[in-house]
Amino acid sequence: MPVKKISALLLALLFLIALCSCERQNQESDFSYEAYEDGWVISSATVLSRTVRIPETHDGKPILGIKESAFYRNEILRELTVPNTLRFIGKYAFADCPKLNTLLFEEEGCCRIDDGAFENCPLLSSVNLNSSVPSIGDGAFRNCRRLGTLQTDASLEFIGEDAFFACERLILKVQTGTVADDYAESHHLATNFRDSVYFTYLQVGLALTVGILFLIGFLIFEKKRKNRKKST
Repeated sequence: MPVKKISALLLALLFLIALCSCERQNQESDFSYEAYEDGWVISSATVLSRTVRIPETHDGKPILGIKESAFYRNEILRELTVPNTLRFIGKYAFADCPKLNTLLFEEEGCCRIDDGAFENCPLLSSVNLNSSVPSIGDGAFRNCRRLGTLQTDASLEFIGEDAFFACERLILKVQTGTVADDYAESHHLATNFRDSVYFTYLQVGLALTVGILFLIGFLIFEKKRKNRKKST
């Protein structure tokens, strides 16, 4: 087969792959609902897009929560936006989502995060709570090892015992005298950059750099000294 035909076929194949990928990203996710109080909860979901915004309403009624394990082990979801109508995110609702990296809460909401809701999401690094979360359950962010700075305020009234277990990079921004302040102190969590693991890494890195530079300088000095001895 001529080279031109092979090249044309390869280009056509690449175009089809790219087109399918774009279509998949633009597809809306499919949610299943269950009646709950005066609205609905999402009981399960087929996620077809990397970015998901939980809808505010369904059939004219508000969506009030996400049921336990509704998005459990979803391998597509990367960015999640929570509307201010949501009252709760159930236990393990987004646990073990390997690609989830961003969690956004809209302002002026009041959404509790239940036990293990985002447990074992290894890439979750950006979480914007605003003033929308009154409680964070036990193990809610357990093993989210990339979780970075988390801003809190007085509206956060409860934090579960192991809510941030093994969140090694976490910097918990707190207000003095709040629940988050007490939690950070009792669990030895960093509340500023100087207390964080990043600052420790920086100190170690600087010490190693200075040590290496000193060693290089010493070796150069010794080499020059020996050369001078030989020349004399």
